[in-house]
Amino acid sequence: MSNNPTSIFIVDNHPMFMEGLKSAFVNNNDFRIIGIANSIKHTQLSHNLNEIHIVFIGINFPDDVELDYFHLIKDNYPNTKIIALFHDFYINALSKAWINKADALLMKGFDNVELFSIIESVLLDLRIISRNVPEFRSKQSQ
Repeated sequence: MSNNPTSIFIVDNHPMFMEGLKSAFVNNNDFRIIGIANSIKHTQLSHNLNEIHIVFIGINFPDDVELDYFHLIKDNYPNTKIIALFHDFYINALSKAWINKADALLMKGFDNVELFSIIESVLLDLRIISRNVPEFRSKQSQ
């Protein structure tokens, strides 16, 4: 049992997905879900970011406005880790998430082994791209 569980906030507009993600943390005392929201702009997330270790943000469209908040979150709360969740191969969105300082890019449809591996990596201050994310960086940007 952990004395100081990792706090998690989930932002996604698919209720079934959010419930599935939340279920990965049930009966795991190392993690605590402290909130969920359909959108960053429709939540009081900014009041709690000092307390949040990891925020999962679902990106469901190529031009999803949630991408614009990544840079703002990382600039104001550098210790908060952002795991961007994608349900499709939006190359421009993947690139924008990475440029805007996402700590990890993860394709929806992951299993718990991959989920907890990504979490472990970002908590060690590593930036990581999951195995199912297509290549989106040009040779010049690598």
